Amino acid sequence: MSETNLLDDDLRAFRASTVAERLDVSVDTVIRLVDSGELRSIRPRERGRVLLISAASLRRYIYGDSE
Repeated sequence: MSETNLLDDDLRAFRASTVAERLDVSVDTVIRLVDSGELRSIRPRERGRVLLISAASLRRYIYGDSE
């Protein structure tokens, strides 16, 4: 399955480390993007919990809201 097809599936969620790899940034940067509201996580960020970012949020961040 190609990356584009994975991003098309709005029900899919990605770990912060996977998002960081896709965006070629650090995990800390992904956390800052979530904290600033530029990326949306599936649930509120809590210490010790896995941070999951929805595919829809990642797609909006990459391609914008124009779709």
